[in-house]
Amino acid sequence: MRNWLRPRAETRTEKDGSIVLDLEMPGVSRDDLGIEVEGTTLTITGARKPVADEQHYLVRERRYGDFCRTYNLGQQIDAEKIQADLEDGILRLTLPIREQARPRKIEIAAK
Repeated sequence: MRNWLRPRAETRTEKDGSIVLDLEMPGVSRDDLGIEVEGTTLTITGARKPVADEQHYLVRERRYGDFCRTYNLGQQIDAEKIQADLEDGILRLTLPIREQARPRKIEIAAK
């Protein structure tokens, strides 16, 4: 698959420690997307299909075709609880951190 069609993405952390991944998916429907986790690898695949019309274009800058994006999740992500939403051309993946991977405060015992 070609790199020039790879969706742009932004990654941020939420207050609860989860990681949010937003990918630009203009013109891509839910039916044309695939999201899979194998081991610690998250793979997002899909297709951006051209509009079927009989127009004669003078300039055509949009790119169409198949795309694929992969991410290494590491051991700290709870893959069973990943959530995905597609709204207004943005695919949002919420990647929760495993409870045991979250930082915790350790109290010092008094003697």
